[in-house]
Amino acid sequence: MCGIFAGVLSDKVNRKVLVGIACILWSTCTLLSGIIDSFYILFAMRFLLGFFESAFNPAAYGIIADYFHPSYRTTANSIFNLGIYLGGALSSISILLISGIGWRGTYDIIGFIGIGSGVLGLFFIIEPKRGKFEAKKTTNATVQEL
Repeated sequence: MCGIFAGVLSDKVNRKVLVGIACILWSTCTLLSGIIDSFYILFAMRFLLGFFESAFNPAAYGIIADYFHPSYRTTANSIFNLGIYLGGALSSISILLISGIGWRGTYDIIGFIGIGSGVLGLFFIIEPKRGKFEAKKTTNATVQEL
């Protein structure tokens, strides 16, 4: 549901800032999930994690559309979407972390990595010019005679 509002927001604000802040906020929710001792706060943190993650995709797709020419955009979106499946596959590594340092420590590590990634994104993602590859609109200023 947040993705709909984030789509509208990403049309109005700097998308790289939206991506970076969303990453920092969902990673903070992950970090806090490992620190807190209340089920209700854990529930709220997991809810907010999903809320902030859903703000990421509209802005990311917009950035991809403005970085890549339409003939390469399908490939760029495919590589971006590969992250979903690659992340799911790599998440099995967390089993090793959980067995070694516990679930709280695993949340802490993943949260810090995510916060660092969000900060790096704020500094290193370059906001592309909006509509760079859109066709130029022309107006036909012909006078019709009656």
